[in-house]
Amino acid sequence: MLTHYLKAKLVLPSFLFIYILVAIIILKNYFLWDFNVGIALVLAPYICSVQKGKFSFRYLLPAIIIAILALVVPVKTLLFLAIIFALLFFLENFSGKLNNVILFLLILVSPIFKFFSSAVGFPIRLWLSKAATNTLTILGFTCTANGNIIHINNFEFSVDQACAGLNMLATSLIICLFIIAFYQKNQSKNLSFLQCVGLILLTVGLNIVSNLLRIVLLILFKIMPENLFHSVVGILCLLVYVVIPLLYIIKYIIKKYGITVNTTIKKTVSYNLRLPILHIVILLIIVVAAYNIENTKKTNIGIDNIKLKGCKQIILENGITKIKTPQTLIYLKTIQFYAPEHNPMICWKGSGYNFKSIKTETIAGKEIYTSVLTKGNDKIYSAWWFESKNTQTINQFLWRWEAFKNNDQFYLININAANYLTLLTTTEKIIHRDYSL
Repeated sequence: MLTHYLKAKLVLPSFLFIYILVAIIILKNYFLWDFNVGIALVLAPYICSVQKGKFSFRYLLPAIIIAILALVVPVKTLLFLAIIFALLFFLENFSGKLNNVILFLLILVSPIFKFFSSAVGFPIRLWLSKAATNTLTILGFTCTANGNIIHINNFEFSVDQACAGLNMLATSLIICLFIIAFYQKNQSKNLSFLQCVGLILLTVGLNIVSNLLRIVLLILFKIMPENLFHSVVGILCLLVYVVIPLLYIIKYIIKKYGITVNTTIKKTVSYNLRLPILHIVILLIIVVAAYNIENTKKTNIGIDNIKLKGCKQIILENGITKIKTPQTLIYLKTIQFYAPEHNPMICWKGSGYNFKSIKTETIAGKEIYTSVLTKGNDKIYSAWWFESKNTQTINQFLWRWEAFKNNDQFYLININAANYLTLLTTTEKIIHRDYSL
């Protein structure tokens, strides 16, 4: 009896403390705190439920596979997933089976989702601009879309990343998980992993429809971002077109297709950590993977492919090559097919710049992204694309596939200038591999 007491009071909390300590040390510069993380922390105790006494090893295999994969592919995303699965395996190994919702919540508030929403959000914004233009044209208005800028009569509207509606995707998904958890508890039924995935995809789809209608309304009533009602319209569209439909849909799906929870399992459980050596091995693999990531040598970024005559090339601490000419500032960064590419919308935004008039342009026969960056009175004209010795593209899926299939070394090229003409001239030269700037 005393042995079980010591395990419950000493061994188990010690292991949990080690897991949390390792996660904090390894991911201290990875995890980002924001509004959605705060919401998740508040809702987590309600969203997370445990079937005490029903132990599970379902997260063991993912924890081991992803931890080993993190040794081979040194990126923090895999390391983060390895820690998440290892921690969930630990909790289900001695406490009881957790509901599927908690896994989605952890990934949703992580940088993985932030990267995904940033990468996918850009082409979605361009699509929304075009779709809103087509909708207004059907309604009888004369308007055109130029990238994320919509022109209607003498009125110009920008579909920016900072829009409240576009920023509420993570919030709406957290609300979706909350609704799932509420009805699961209310009806004593659980949804399967795939059913949860389906509802999350449905929420994303409803968000896209909600944002399309929001944009149309804002344009029709000429409500600009500085107007208080700009955010109010976004919140109302979220409630009407996302939250209310989810309340009815999720309730129906859980009632009809949910799996009844076994309530006969005893609630009083004698806690005991199973296979402690296995937990130690997983932790060691994670620590070694973290050490390997921190000590991975930075790859020289396209230095052999691009050498600008008379220009000094500086390798920054983060591995990015900085090239400064009298009229331009150029950044080159080697990118791996399995890793985030940290495009200018991420890097420049971190420096306080806002992206305006984002669009795709064809320059020198190649399609590239262009944008105007603003910060106060400062204005920068920017262009970027992905390139290897054999391929030039802006398609993320294409360059990642080519890099994986042919082992091509791709790098991100970002050109910045004080005026559009200089940007255009420099971009044409770089695309034609004429480096005499």
